[in-house]
Amino acid sequence: MLAGDGPFFTSPDGKFVDREPSITSFLCTDGAYDIFEKNCKRFNSLKLLFEEHRFAEQTPIPENPADRVLTNQECLDEARKFFEYVDINSYRGSPHKL
Repeated sequence: MLAGDGPFFTSPDGKFVDREPSITSFLCTDGAYDIFEKNCKRFNSLKLLFEEHRFAEQTPIPENPADRVLTNQECLDEARKFFEYVDINSYRGSPHKL
């Protein structure tokens, strides 16, 4: 669907209609949903070759864990936690309610 062909999102009650050509609007389309659904199993079974590698090495590693660069495995774990949160606590179209 191209911008202008119709809304990207319409709330169930019809009170909110999003016609913006932004990426967040695209993510509400059936096409985007199909992409995520198709690749869900692949993402969940992803195995890393370099689990402990950090993109940018830090020397020395900061004492506060929040200040250090995450390992590849930690990044993947965070991404999985986010998708689990969205799957359990959210629903399609929820970004429009934030």
